[in-house]
Amino acid sequence: MAKVFAILMMVAGIWVGVELFTEGRAGAFGGRLAPLFGMDETEIAQDAPLGHRAGGSVAEAHRDSENRLDRLLTGE
Repeated sequence: MAKVFAILMMVAGIWVGVELFTEGRAGAFGGRLAPLFGMDETEIAQDAPLGHRAGGSVAEAHRDSENRLDRLLTGE
């Protein structure tokens, strides 16, 4: 029984480690761990994983492009 418990704890530890590595401290487990690390809103946004930060930058660039096109088409 002790071996089963030890294996279960190792699997849980690996799962937590992978979650923290892939999602960052702020995004792991849906952000539920962020208060445990003493993070405020700005730190949470800065601690997002690279993929999420890049996605946000791309979305912002698309919005800027659409706004620029709208201004050009309306003649403002």
